[in-house]
Amino acid sequence: DLNLPGESGISFLRELRRHPATASLPVVVVSAIAKSGQQQLGSVAVSVLDWLEKPIDEQRLLKAVSHAVKNGPRKGRRVLHVEDDPDIARIVATMLEGVADIDLATSLSVARERLSNSDYSLVILDIGLPDGSGLDLLPQIHAMDPPIPILVFSAQDLDDDIRGQVAAAFVKSRTDETSLVRAVSACLEESTIKKTEDRNKT
Repeated sequence: DLNLPGESGISFLRELRRHPATASLPVVVVSAIAKSGQQQLGSVAVSVLDWLEKPIDEQRLLKAVSHAVKNGPRKGRRVLHVEDDPDIARIVATMLEGVADIDLATSLSVARERLSNSDYSLVILDIGLPDGSGLDLLPQIHAMDPPIPILVFSAQDLDDDIRGQVAAAFVKSRTDETSLVRAVSACLEESTIKKTEDRNKT
């Protein structure tokens, strides 16, 4: 929205485009002043996927968000999916096609090895695994520098204390594709920004 409390949405969008980590971040503008904002932004407006005036056309918004998620930048975005159910693994891989590159680990031991040898932007974690609980991976993931965001996608719900240790948590039977893809995309953007900030500090 271009009408932000205490800040101009136009200034915020210009700042996004100046920051290396968010220069190519997909943006959809939904605002009562979308048309005038488009004129004010000039050349920056070209980088916005869509401009929607309020009241919102829900179908157009969903189409724009779906396009942003599927066609956003994926360079360096690698996700470790810890899941022993091949059907769930295939479904998630299909959902995230074009969003990130997916590595599958079907057990704790494989996940530990991949975490030690590869650089990931996100871990999607099942709890019930053949050789233990996926939650046993939390200490290893949190100890990494920088820590990798964790999205739990499991048949089991989480206790509040565990929920506070992860970026997001979803129960498989209660989660639709749009919610999962949006959560994954948000985690990946956050991870990308943190990695860029860390590189700039060194």
